[in-house]
Amino acid sequence: FVEAMRSRAGRRVDRGDLAGGLDELDRAIEEGERLAAEVGVGDEEFDGEVLEPHVLRQGAHLLAAHGQVDAAVERLRRAESLVGAGLELVLRAEAAAVLADHDRLEEAEPRLRTSLRELGAAGLVAERVDTAGVLARALERVGRAEDAEEVWQHYGATG
Repeated sequence: FVEAMRSRAGRRVDRGDLAGGLDELDRAIEEGERLAAEVGVGDEEFDGEVLEPHVLRQGAHLLAAHGQVDAAVERLRRAESLVGAGLELVLRAEAAAVLADHDRLEEAEPRLRTSLRELGAAGLVAERVDTAGVLARALERVGRAEDAEEVWQHYGATG
């Protein structure tokens, strides 16, 4: 049910209703919990706390796609505060990527470089390579091709 509400919220945003879609998305867990209680599903089968970071993450990406960068980064920060281990590192890198993708390289670059080291140390290779791509593309957009190549050489290799 929650996944259906998340999907419906995304479609609503796609049709141009960002505020309504985010509102619907933010209600998804509460509605899921209400429905779970109504049908007698216990916490072991439905745990809204587990879903909350993912709902925040989805909302952040919807906001970013609509140019609301600061709100997107804040949602990712909130999601990050709810998780640990690898997902925390991924969300931190995604927040930096949102900044970079919206030409806020001065803020994004130090965060992305930190994320590259953290993701590498955690063995999150695919995420490290994706983050390297974000930083390299942002560097190229501002005419720093040599720096972009250095990022690819150091962090973009998968072997």
